[in-house]
Amino acid sequence: MKKVEKEKLIAAHFDIPQKDATALLDKFVAVIEEGLVDYGEFPLGKLGKLVVKESAARKGRNPQTGEEIEIAARNNLKVKPSAHIKEKLNK
Repeated sequence: MKKVEKEKLIAAHFDIPQKDATALLDKFVAVIEEGLVDYGEFPLGKLGKLVVKESAARKGRNPQTGEEIEIAARNNLKVKPSAHIKEKLNK
């Protein structure tokens, strides 16, 4: 789904102009980002929640040269779906 399609869907659902739907979507994304940075997770109601998980540093290998390299630790975003959405998706 493209951003424009999301904006049209939001505009239709809330009966607002698409311009306002764009602003609403942008502000909502900013709220999600803030929640993830400050708290490490963002609940999405019946959908589940977004969670920041840290992956440890590890060794890897350059496939072209075979040289061993160090891959730094980093944070990744994970989705933890709720039982409700799992049930809906697996009917």
